[in-house]
Amino acid sequence: MNHAIPRILTAALLAAVLAGTVSCRAPLTSAGATMETYPSNQLKVNSRLFGRWFTVTDSAIVRGDNGLLKATVSVENLKNKDAQFEYRYRWLDKDGIEVSSGGSIWTARSAAARERVLLTGVAPTRIVEDFILDIRFAYPSTRWR
Repeated sequence: MNHAIPRILTAALLAAVLAGTVSCRAPLTSAGATMETYPSNQLKVNSRLFGRWFTVTDSAIVRGDNGLLKATVSVENLKNKDAQFEYRYRWLDKDGIEVSSGGSIWTARSAAARERVLLTGVAPTRIVEDFILDIRFAYPSTRWR
């Protein structure tokens, strides 16, 4: 009985450490932020730097007359410095599976100090139901303070 308690405590400590390691792992993406609307609007920021520089102020999804989905996300530069970044939309079907298209390219954008900018994208096909917005800083070697 005396030997069982240290083993249980060691096992619990090991499980807690492993659980903490898994939950701290960053998503595998090159983006500074990922906004996912599937299955509901949420913002995933995998870079503390992005959260210090920008905030997402609004988002909208509209289906146009041509049947294509149009997404618009508004981000605001929180700093008193200009920032250069890139963004891209990745489009998802009704099951949440990414629709492959050559249109998912990085678009360069800049935001002046305290400026709010709109990031828009139009889906490549009518089967698109949702999107993922990736944002990254244009110059990864730049020190963001």
